[in-house]
Amino acid sequence: MEPDLVILDEFQRFKALVNQDEDGGDTASQLAQRLFHTRNARGHPVRILLLSATPYKLYTADAEVGEDNHYRDFLATTRFLLDYDESRVARLEERLAAFGRELKRATAGQSHQLLDAKRAAEESLQAVMARTERVAASDEHDAMVEERKSALQLAAGDVRQYLAADAWFSAVGDQDPLAYWKGGPYLPHFMQGYKVNERVREARAEQPDKLKRVLASYPDAFLDRQALSRWTQIESNHAKLRSMVEELLDTGLWKLLWMPPSLPYWPLRGPFEGQENRTKTLLFSAWNFVPDVVSAVLSYEAERRMTGGASKDYTEQRSPLLRFADQKGTRARHRLLLLLMPCLAFADRAHPLSAPQGADLRDWVRRRIETMLDELDWQGDPTAEPDPRWQYMAPLLLDPELRDFLKYWAGASPDDTGKPNPEVFPSYLQDLLDLDTDTLGPMPRGLAELLTEAALGAPGVVAARTLASAGVSDERRRALATRLAQAFWNLFNRPAVMSLLEQLESEERVSGEAVYWRRVLRYCTDGNLQAVMDEAWHLAREQHGWSTEVPADQLAETCVEELAARVDPRPTRIHAQFLEPSGDGGLEPNTLRIRTTFAQRFGDFRSEDGMVSQDAIRAAFNSPFRPFVLTSTSVGQEGLDFHPWCHRLVHWNLPGNPVDLEQREGRIHRYKGHAVRRNVAHQFGTAAKACWTPGDDIWELLFSIADRRARDEGADDLIPFWVARGPFKVQRHVPALPYTREVEAFRRLKHQLATYRVVFGQPRQEELLVMLEKAQVSTEVLSEWTIGLSPR
Repeated sequence: MEPDLVILDEFQRFKALVNQDEDGGDTASQLAQRLFHTRNARGHPVRILLLSATPYKLYTADAEVGEDNHYRDFLATTRFLLDYDESRVARLEERLAAFGRELKRATAGQSHQLLDAKRAAEESLQAVMARTERVAASDEHDAMVEERKSALQLAAGDVRQYLAADAWFSAVGDQDPLAYWKGGPYLPHFMQGYKVNERVREARAEQPDKLKRVLASYPDAFLDRQALSRWTQIESNHAKLRSMVEELLDTGLWKLLWMPPSLPYWPLRGPFEGQENRTKTLLFSAWNFVPDVVSAVLSYEAERRMTGGASKDYTEQRSPLLRFADQKGTRARHRLLLLLMPCLAFADRAHPLSAPQGADLRDWVRRRIETMLDELDWQGDPTAEPDPRWQYMAPLLLDPELRDFLKYWAGASPDDTGKPNPEVFPSYLQDLLDLDTDTLGPMPRGLAELLTEAALGAPGVVAARTLASAGVSDERRRALATRLAQAFWNLFNRPAVMSLLEQLESEERVSGEAVYWRRVLRYCTDGNLQAVMDEAWHLAREQHGWSTEVPADQLAETCVEELAARVDPRPTRIHAQFLEPSGDGGLEPNTLRIRTTFAQRFGDFRSEDGMVSQDAIRAAFNSPFRPFVLTSTSVGQEGLDFHPWCHRLVHWNLPGNPVDLEQREGRIHRYKGHAVRRNVAHQFGTAAKACWTPGDDIWELLFSIADRRARDEGADDLIPFWVARGPFKVQRHVPALPYTREVEAFRRLKHQLATYRVVFGQPRQEELLVMLEKAQVSTEVLSEWTIGLSPR
């Protein structure tokens, strides 16, 4: 190889390859060193570009020095970047030492030359490294992050939880559970894998009476498996968990099946009204049991509310309401095809973005539908009875090429097209193809209104409209649209979802299959599914279409496959354990497998259909669909993206240093993140809609307009893709329990967050931070003192 440039991305994971101070005896290190010191075809030294947001430990507290060391790590990296030129390395060390001395003088109130020392250090460092900070790019110098405070209050049930946990732990000879109690309620049910659980198993076998006395003394502090099976409400009984229930469930998020769009095409209605500013939630905890208990309680409670009393048994499964049936050759559910048919007349001629600015979109689409119906010039007998067959035949008459697609669809493989109930589905399509349209009677009342709902909300039409920007043929576009439509068909056939839609329109006394498909149409329209899918498509296509060599058909296939899997993902389950009286006077273990769809734990799970990987869970969270809450330990804290539909982060437990705090928040503060897109839409949405033309990706237009504005204004290069002006910010939630050490720890952590960059490149960083805190240096002065590495 004779490369001109070698790029190592996330190179901190492979430090042995670049650190010649370490023993590089392994083959990989030797190959790397040979590559780094080779010359290109012109005889010039190869250029090396190292990319990383965390190329070295950015801050080390005194307690961490033995295991991590910022100063040692930093010097090892800079020695490599300086090509082990000892004179340059020595000069950098001298300048950093001088900066440290002047910093101490400044914090002590003595005369100093700190700014001169800072500039000298910058001169040495900027020759080999660059780092752009969001803080400088944001108008308010807040890195587009805001703190959202939660006023937690202890309740009697919370105290009972502690007393029960204490008695439970004492009964098996374990330690005070106070630290665990701060993490969550119902500890005996969710602490699988902890030492206390082993002791419980031993006590159950040898001294079950001790455990039985605790269960009898605190019945309200334990979950009842039989009661949960009857959909009994789970009391939060924990201040932090209660705040999550109040902020997420009590405000109606359980009624939503997808996040509202960042750029709605028309006002949200129904269950989506008032939910415009929703975002997903990412939660980090230091305790391994917390993701289980939070995911289980939130998901159970969301599903309990969705069922609305329609189900009496947690294990009960309803029959799907969307299904094609054939009763001895009699087929009567052709109207369901409206949900699936990819009618391009509806998709293209009634595209809501084609409406004039300021128009009532629903009214405009209805008038477009009425115009199309008038163009049919029906010549039947106007005195005959209205013919309901128009409801499913109109798309074929308005879109003549749809007839040829139906012929293909009937015989196509389910892998190529969406085909619910495949054993009878082709017969339903054939019924439409065989129908003599000359036999149609007058159009029924309300036909234009029904077709307007289909044009705005039918998943088949919505998907076909989204795929207009995919660059594929009309036939391929239709086929891919049916696969997305079937994913929604499956979603709306989930038992809890069926109960939800029935509950939302409970004023309609008629229930069941006869009206459910209309409820699906209304729900999709109320929730702006079209705008949601266009936004999700933009993100998926950008992720997979970075290479211009990928054919349009292949790219569209990849994106559709991914989106379809996200609409209808495989559920995961959390296993809650119970000890219940046995026939011999002892206690026997039982398990309730709690479905987790609303909130999920980040990790690998085994389900009835096989393994659900953490990559699949992350992909589902990174879609607009459920889960709306992702709970994780430190395993998800570094190097992973959770930002596409999330800008709300909960620090359930505080990390030990400010860098870990930023690492967590960096998971949802990334390129084209949810908060960024919302701000771009807020500022430039009207302009993008005004210049949109059929086939355009509205989000490409949005960012193109925003980028031009930023360049014209000479803004920071992070704007508008990483930072964008507007009302939406990355939300930092720290639900600290009152009267605990968490309150002071968070105050100290925030101060370290504001100051740790000042002690960049210094040994004994924590000592310097203490000096800065005592000196009460203002934010403005700290900014002046901080070494800057932004490109100039």
